[in-house]
Amino acid sequence: MSDEWIEKGLVAEAARQRQLETVNFRLKKLDFDGVEPELGMHLLSLHWNRQHHSFLTTYRPAFMRDMACGGPYFSKLLLNAIYFGASKFSPRHEVRRAADDVRTAGWQFRERVRELLGGALDKSEITTIQALLVMTNSLFALGDERSAAWLYAGLAFRMIVDLGLHVDKPEFAGYRKLSDEDHEIRRRVFWAAFVVDKIQSLYQGRPVSMTDTLVPTKFLDTYEELEHWTPFSYSTQPDAVYLGSPAYSISTFRHLCQLSVILSDILSTIYTERSFDLLRAYDKTFSVRRAPYLISYATYVAATVHARIAAKRGAGSQAHKSLETCLAVFRDNQETNWAVRRANAIIQSLMKRLGVVAPELNDIHIGSGEDNHSSAPDVSLGSAMDREPSLQSFDIDGIIQSFVRDQDSTHPAQPGSMDPTAELAVPGVPPSAYSTTETANLPFGNSGDWTYQGQQQTFSEQPFSVDDLLYGFNGSELDQFTMLDWDM
Repeated sequence: MSDEWIEKGLVAEAARQRQLETVNFRLKKLDFDGVEPELGMHLLSLHWNRQHHSFLTTYRPAFMRDMACGGPYFSKLLLNAIYFGASKFSPRHEVRRAADDVRTAGWQFRERVRELLGGALDKSEITTIQALLVMTNSLFALGDERSAAWLYAGLAFRMIVDLGLHVDKPEFAGYRKLSDEDHEIRRRVFWAAFVVDKIQSLYQGRPVSMTDTLVPTKFLDTYEELEHWTPFSYSTQPDAVYLGSPAYSISTFRHLCQLSVILSDILSTIYTERSFDLLRAYDKTFSVRRAPYLISYATYVAATVHARIAAKRGAGSQAHKSLETCLAVFRDNQETNWAVRRANAIIQSLMKRLGVVAPELNDIHIGSGEDNHSSAPDVSLGSAMDREPSLQSFDIDGIIQSFVRDQDSTHPAQPGSMDPTAELAVPGVPPSAYSTTETANLPFGNSGDWTYQGQQQTFSEQPFSVDDLLYGFNGSELDQFTMLDWDM
C-alpha cells in the first residue's frame, strides 16, 4: 500500500487506542506493576506529555494496548523506566525518598528497573531497548549520572544492531512478517537512539557509537502532530494561562533526526582516532609559522588528549608522534602568537606529571613543511594502518574523568597548590555543567603562577578561573602565568 494509506491506518488505530485507554483503566485491565493505579496513570500522563524530551522512544498506542493484554510492546521494565523518568516532573511527594528533595524522585522505580534489568539482558527486545533509552535520558539529565547513562545507552545500541533495527529492510527483520505498526516502532526506536547517541557524545566529548544508517526518517503515524498540547506546568502566577498549541511532535522529531545526521559527521571528524593530516596539509600550503591563533588553540586541545593517551602507550607510539607534532606547531607558531608559549608550558607540565618524556624541540618536525628534512620522522596525527591497540583497551572513562578530577596520586597536592594544568575539561562540556560546589573543589579555583627558568619550574599561589583553561591560554587571569628564559 502507499504511504498515504498506511498513514491513515496508523492514525485511525492511534485514535482508537487513545479511547480504549480510559475504558481499560476503568475496567482495571492495565498492569501498573503494583503501583496504585491513580498514581501510575498520573506518571504515565506526565511521560506522554513530555514525550518530546525522550525523542518519541515509546510508542503510545502499542504500549497502552499491550499494557492491558500483556502484548509484546509492554514490559514491566519499560513501565518502571517511564515511572522513573516522569517522577522528577511530578509535584507529588510520595514518589520521592525525601519529600523536599526532587533529586530523590523515582528512587523506588530505579531500584525496580535494576531488579528487572538483570533478567532482560540475555535476549534483545524492543521494550528493553526503549527502557534503556528512557533511563539514559533521565540519568543523563541528573548531571552526576553520566557514566550510568553512557553504559545504558551502549547496551541499547548493541541490542538495536542485534535486532537489525539499524537496517530498514525486510530480510533483516527476523523470521516473522512485520506489520506497518512494527515498522513504525522500529524506526522510532532507532532514530531515538541515534539522537541520544549524538547528544551524549557531544556533551561528554566522546566518539559516536552509531554512524551509518539505512533507516529513513519516515514516521507515518501523524496522530500526535496536530494533537492539542498543553504543558504540565505549575506557574507561580495564577493568572498566567497557556492555552496550548498543536504538538508538532512528528515534524520536530524528523528535523531533529536530520540535524543529528549532520552532528554525527561533525563528531566523527572531531573525536575519531583516524588520521586527517588537519596540520601537515596546512603547514605544507601556508606554514604554521604565520597561522592564526585558532590553529594553535586547536593544537593545544588536541595535545591535552594526546598526552593522556601517550601516557598509556609505549614510547614511539602514534600518540607520542602526534604529541610531537603539537609541540612542533607551538615552536613554529610562537613567532606570530606569543601566547602559544603558555600553551607549550602547560602541555610540557602536563607531560611531566603524566610521565611522558618530552622530545628535543629542535629534533621534531610537523611533517612536510617547508623547513622539514626528508629524513624527518612521520609525526602525522594517526594512521589507519596502525596496529596499535585501540582506545577500547584503555579505561576511557578514567581518561575522560582525568580532564576534570585527576590528581597525581604519587605526588599528593597540598591545599592551595594543585597543578593547574592537570585538570583541563572535556571538549564539548561547558563550564556550566559543573555545579558551584564541584567547581569549588576543583584545583582551578586555588591554583597559581608557574615560573619557568630554563627547564626548572617554580610555583607560587595565584588564583585563575576555569574559563581561561577551558577556552583559551591567553585569558587575562593567566597574565600571572610567566615564562622566563624558556628555550623554545
